[in-house]
Amino acid sequence: MGNELIDSTNNFEDFDVLKAKENIKRNFEFKNGVKLTKELIDEKIKDAELVQYALRKLVKQAYKHTSVDDWYEKGGPQLKGKGINTIKNALRISVRVNHPPEKTECFDPDGNPYVEYTYEGYSTFLGIENYEIGSANSKDKFVAFRNGSWLPLSQVNLTNVKKKALTNLYVRIIKRAAGLSHTWPEIEELTEFKITKELVKANDARKDGDYDFGTILAPHLLRARRQIRQWILEMSEREGDIARTYLQTKTSYYIDGYGRLAQGIDNTNDLLPKHIKYLYPIIQEDYKRYKDNLLLKKEQKKEEKPKEEKKKADVVIDAKEEKKQTVNKIKKIVNNIIDKDR
Repeated sequence: MGNELIDSTNNFEDFDVLKAKENIKRNFEFKNGVKLTKELIDEKIKDAELVQYALRKLVKQAYKHTSVDDWYEKGGPQLKGKGINTIKNALRISVRVNHPPEKTECFDPDGNPYVEYTYEGYSTFLGIENYEIGSANSKDKFVAFRNGSWLPLSQVNLTNVKKKALTNLYVRIIKRAAGLSHTWPEIEELTEFKITKELVKANDARKDGDYDFGTILAPHLLRARRQIRQWILEMSEREGDIARTYLQTKTSYYIDGYGRLAQGIDNTNDLLPKHIKYLYPIIQEDYKRYKDNLLLKKEQKKEEKPKEEKKKADVVIDAKEEKKQTVNKIKKIVNNIIDKDR
């Protein structure tokens, strides 16, 4: 093999996974001047696992420095610029930004002019460098929408557009450097329920003055609700329809004076504190019975197994005995025929 990198094929029909893995291995050896042995691979994997463990610990501590006001909900947990800066300082992530930003003049489909600013940046964390870009334009609703209408380019504050582009860069590069892509349950666990989806949504709605704070769940109730959900899913063997029907049955009630059954709740996310306090011991008891029944069935199978084995053995013995009797009958018939010939 010459001193050239081996390129993987572009023809999907001719693609060979084993060949591709071998190419990757050879490319690594060529670039790093190291023979890629099994021991080295295991060592690299171990190092990666240790880095992931350390990173999770660091991120957990960094999240604890944030507050509810640093987060917002948009298809999942999202950090605001202030929260990203808190994470950056807590993890001591080094960021280098190229100034000034690149300016691009554009036109929308209607022929109206607008400008876009793009920042480039590099982050260094745990010895790893990452590159990212962040951009924003003068058509952004945050900077160009006022009193129900869009501002013309001449009235847009371009300094705010640059700030938005820089914030977007920091959000993207810090999230990439620290691997910040967690779900709400993970955020709640990492922050020990200091940051929850309900608290974040309530905080945002509080500013608009349209939230009922009676619906915010305390941490112990959030844990109880999650436990209820896990019990129901396990009892229903993760069949969604069965789980919803079970919860509906447990939360249905008769309307006083009419004898009609009010439809129950079919989603644990809709459970209020009063529902959780009422349901927890009831579903806990159902779950205990469910586990006891599983254990009983397991014990019964253990008892039935020797019986089945004995039954199989008896069948084998019966078959042998039957074969023996058949052979004896044949011998007797043959002997009778021989005696008659004599």
